[in-house]
Amino acid sequence: MKQPSSPPSPSPSAAPLPLPSGLVNSGNTCYLNSLLQSIYNIPYVRRHAQLPLSGVFDELSAGRAARTVPLTNLLGIDVREQRDAGEFFKELLREQLAPDAVEAFTGSVLEEITLDRAEAGEEATVRSKEVPFTDLTVPLTSSATTIPRALAEYFKPQPMSYRKKSATRSESLASLPPVLAVTLGRFEASFANNRLSLTKLHTPVRLPTRLELPVPSSAPPETLRLAAVIVHKGEFEYGHYYAYVNRKPLEEGGDWARCDDTRVAKVTLEEVLKDSEGKRGRWGKSQGYGGRGAQAYIVFQMELHAASASAGSIAFAALRLAGADTLGCDLACDSSCSIKRVKLDATTLSLDVDLSSAVNSDTGNTKPSHQSRLVTAECNDDGTISLEYSQDALGNVIPDFSMVGYRGGAEEIPTVATVATIDAVEGEEDATARIQAAIDTVAALPLEERGALLFGAGTFRVLTTLYIRASGVVLRGQADGGTTLLSTSTTNADILLVVGSGDSSGEVAGTRVAITDDYVATGSFTLSVESTASYEVGDLIEIERAVSEAWITSIGMDAIPDCEEPDCYQWEADSYELMWGREVAEVVDETTLRLNAPIVHPIQSEFGGGSVHKVEWASEGRLSEVGVEDLRYASEFDEDHAWDAVRFEEVEDSWVRRIECWGFADSCVDLQDDSKTTTVMDCSSYDQASIITGGRRYSFNSDGVLNLVKGCYARNGRHDYVQGSKTGGPNVFYDSSAEVAHADIGPHHRYATGTLWDNLKGGQMRAWDRGNMGSGHGWSGAVQVFWNALVTGERAASGELQDLVIDSPAGASNYGIGCVSDEVGGGGIHDSSGLHVFPKSLYAAQLAERTGSQYFEVRAGGVPAAHEGEFADMLVEDLSEAADDGTLADQVQQADGGGKLGDDVGVEKVEAEQVWVPPDHLLKSGAAASRLFGLSLIQIGAVGGALLAAGCGGCALSVVTAVRDRGAGGGGGRMSLQDFEIGWFKKGRGSSGTEREANKDLELVGFGDLRGSEFAAENPMQKKN
Repeated sequence: MKQPSSPPSPSPSAAPLPLPSGLVNSGNTCYLNSLLQSIYNIPYVRRHAQLPLSGVFDELSAGRAARTVPLTNLLGIDVREQRDAGEFFKELLREQLAPDAVEAFTGSVLEEITLDRAEAGEEATVRSKEVPFTDLTVPLTSSATTIPRALAEYFKPQPMSYRKKSATRSESLASLPPVLAVTLGRFEASFANNRLSLTKLHTPVRLPTRLELPVPSSAPPETLRLAAVIVHKGEFEYGHYYAYVNRKPLEEGGDWARCDDTRVAKVTLEEVLKDSEGKRGRWGKSQGYGGRGAQAYIVFQMELHAASASAGSIAFAALRLAGADTLGCDLACDSSCSIKRVKLDATTLSLDVDLSSAVNSDTGNTKPSHQSRLVTAECNDDGTISLEYSQDALGNVIPDFSMVGYRGGAEEIPTVATVATIDAVEGEEDATARIQAAIDTVAALPLEERGALLFGAGTFRVLTTLYIRASGVVLRGQADGGTTLLSTSTTNADILLVVGSGDSSGEVAGTRVAITDDYVATGSFTLSVESTASYEVGDLIEIERAVSEAWITSIGMDAIPDCEEPDCYQWEADSYELMWGREVAEVVDETTLRLNAPIVHPIQSEFGGGSVHKVEWASEGRLSEVGVEDLRYASEFDEDHAWDAVRFEEVEDSWVRRIECWGFADSCVDLQDDSKTTTVMDCSSYDQASIITGGRRYSFNSDGVLNLVKGCYARNGRHDYVQGSKTGGPNVFYDSSAEVAHADIGPHHRYATGTLWDNLKGGQMRAWDRGNMGSGHGWSGAVQVFWNALVTGERAASGELQDLVIDSPAGASNYGIGCVSDEVGGGGIHDSSGLHVFPKSLYAAQLAERTGSQYFEVRAGGVPAAHEGEFADMLVEDLSEAADDGTLADQVQQADGGGKLGDDVGVEKVEAEQVWVPPDHLLKSGAAASRLFGLSLIQIGAVGGALLAAGCGGCALSVVTAVRDRGAGGGGGRMSLQDFEIGWFKKGRGSSGTEREANKDLELVGFGDLRGSEFAAENPMQKKN
């Protein structure tokens, strides 16, 4: 089902960026702080920093003043000593940046020596050598009043003697790095009276906002943007450094901030240029921020394509092999197929690409890209994935969430046979009784004969609640929203459909045993107990963590500020036992039980420890194999009307998929406490109708255990993906999004535990202490893992900057890993803030590891438009019809038989899952001007069409290349790519065993700007709303 048109989002550039965080001066470390602020502003460099520098960058990303003590200690820096920022820049590149980051600063100059008069038979050029550089130190002369003039002086040919012959030594730019660092030679040495002395040159130098530099090519000159400036004020003997950084290098004028240790302020471009140019004279007389003794010292200029990458817009061309030959990669990706080397030639581009940095040359498999320090992944030779978890001092790890959803993720949701039908009746005022009778008829069949009740097209008006009270019953509507169940109830808080047995469970007498471990760590699958004599494999059990007043005090919940009865209540121990439903997976020995799912919160003897007891249901127990699918639910009244569309109560191994909900006051799908192993997927909640206040608009609520919400969408809700009081996990919200959000995503109140928020996109996301909100909500949750989330004001109703807040209660942790947010806050565990990590999905990777399946970052692309795997949403974020001959997504779909994204043609022909590629998964290129993405376009057998596939399997037929666009303004426009040729290699045994398939032509599938989901900047190729 397609998403209806959303209200126009505010331009990302309309809202100012938050000020950067400052850096604490540890003594005389202003030179270090100014340099770190400058390179932190370059995302490609930031993502390749190594510890402890990456730890400093993480603190900056978290929005707090960062300390550099770990870095200065490692490098042996005397913080009392003043140092030269230019010299330290070289040391930092050598010691603290990975080779990929150093490459961002690495260009080359061509050094040549030419004889002034060559004799007969003698070559005029006697030496030609390309020499790499990471910065250019240019001399300052009376004529070098601008950067271009200073560079011209630097590259001016010099006369010399070569083997007693008159010659000329010349240097010219051979290749430009993505980020050009120019150090102005402000410190001049002189020798007099047997004494060496250094003095500072105060020569004013005007900085260009755009710099064009020629390189040896028939192409136009390279254009660079001003990205950062390090200013020195003072003299050689004394002085101070600070930096100006441009957070929006693509925009005219940029978005500038001055970073002077912990003092950070927003400034204009005019202020930057005035202060950086400086004036002749001594320090202390007023002339801009720094005074007359302040001048630019190191200037960072960024290539347009690098600036686009940092702002979230990368020009690309998508190419594929022509013809029907799939070279054996038609159905699956494995180590038998890989590109070893590709040479592309065009009138505007020449690439000689070495894939060794991203493809394992022995196996042909894709190498993992940027990873978290808390969970690391390794791609195995057979395309499977292995994960390793970092433990804290007490042994806690991020839990395994992979056993959530229908049948614990071990089986696909079935498509059951239709056993009954019901048609809409025109003019019928209330179809409740007729629908309920049809449901009951299916429920009365023998269990093995039950199946789907198929609704005909049209609208069924429903006045009161419908119930499913038997297993094996599925309600199914017509595809694409052709069936609507319209609630006509005028009763506040009514529910349209309730699924559940109505049964209740309780403790089995005599089975309670104490947990004897002093400390059970998060992520553990085993428990030590007094005795396992009463337990067998498959027993339903409940683990109860005792709660003492000491624990309540330790997390501050007995002293919630401004919390007085009857409006607010402090927490009391007897109301806050934490319980988790599990099954016995193995009776290991007389005192050890292995569980079917991990512990998701520490159990400590110091707070009373815990216990285990068996559970039994009074009669039928939970329903199973119940489904609700392909239906549209709607409500036609405001506030006094049905609040929930679908509620699951005592249910397991069941599902809700492909439903739409319109106008309900509270939930589209509400999974209650007793729901278990239920999947909610590809569902949408639109425009809930109620006043916007507490107790309303919880679009997808999950309060059970081992439940999965996947591929869903919400618009105009409040807490769109949410959990309530003391919900015990594991539970997962995965690959879902929200727009026009009026409140945050995350655990809502009173200590939900063990939830993975995986690849969610929305407004605010928080795991924190809500204090006296509600009636004393306090800590919303613990062991809450936000993985590769995107938090942006574009998705909030207010349009204002949004925050990701990760705080941790005492004794437990909350995590923000690989999350990209307008603002970041909280004292919890933040890792790789501002940059998504590999694997893209923790849940999908954990499931692949547990089941032994190949793990794919992406799979084939012609998929249903219902959110999970939506091509335009996941690969090319909101890519519109910028190009005359269609976008990448449209052309891929047209190649697949015609039609546009989401049309039936593509959906019927291609079975596929996600399409997503992290822009940080970059491959090295022989040409510094270009970067190659670690993903591939493949053809699927007779279906045809360019479809994406990549991951641990590493199959590749053709490539998507990011190239510098030479169109209008350099930041967008049409590309002219033609006459491509590819050399295709099939993997053989050993380097000499490769076998070439010659002359495989490439077709240009599409072009535009790749706008990764982790970036919130504007795509210049998109049409404006």
